Amino acid sequence: MNNEDLKKIIVKMIEQLDESDVRFLRQVYTIVKRHYERKERH
Repeated sequence: MNNEDLKKIIVKMIEQLDESDVRFLRQVYTIVKRHYERKERH
């Protein structure tokens, strides 16, 4: 599998997400982002 194949698979998976999945992923992203922002300050 090359990068293009992986990209296609990921795009397909994202297209199949429903609203609750999208909300969950946004929350996880926000938590991870805040964690790294805090780490950078210390």
